[in-house]
Amino acid sequence: MISCLHTSRNRYERIIIWHFQQQKTIAEIAQLAGCSQRSIYKILTLHQDFGHARNPFARRRGKPRILNQQDLSFITSILDANPSLFLDEIQEQLARIGLTLYMDGKTIRYIRAYTIARY
Repeated sequence: MISCLHTSRNRYERIIIWHFQQQKTIAEIAQLAGCSQRSIYKILTLHQDFGHARNPFARRRGKPRILNQQDLSFITSILDANPSLFLDEIQEQLARIGLTLYMDGKTIRYIRAYTIARY
């Protein structure tokens, strides 16, 4: 089984419902959620302590986001207009509006996935 502490809000809500409303056992919930029993106990403890399955006092993990929603929308509109642009051409367009942004292939894949998911 895998840990599911870093998972969607929807899964957390289902775990809470399975436990408190449907009275399922920890083993059953772990099976349904596809994660370890230890993770289920941790999620239930956080829910009991804070009223939801995330610790509001925990530090954010990873780097802060470089792109805000407006930047993402602008880059998406550039790609919508010309889907075959290369990375350096996108960066040139961003430089024209005064935004210097280093983007690697992972960032572009994220933007393309975001663009596809919108439609």
